[in-house]
Amino acid sequence: MAKPLRDLVPNILRHASAQRQAAEQLQHHWEQAVGKQLAAQTRVMALRKGALYVQTNDAGAHFTLNIEKPRVLQCLSQALGQPVTDLVIRAGDAA
Repeated sequence: MAKPLRDLVPNILRHASAQRQAAEQLQHHWEQAVGKQLAAQTRVMALRKGALYVQTNDAGAHFTLNIEKPRVLQCLSQALGQPVTDLVIRAGDAA
């Protein structure tokens, strides 16, 4: 039997709030790992199955992230308390 909408809304709101908090926490740790300047040139898109997806349209930022990848992955893994095993850098607007 289907549940009334009034019973579902609180769970949906709690889930949305938890997702927003997780995204804010990830963004904070990203900035700590790469620094404010590099974080400003990138946008964290998602963390899926241990892979962190980020976007940048800056070739220098892309290059730097590739060079710093092992250190960034270790830093994020420690900060998040879960393994971050890959950093996927995609071209696109980071604004």
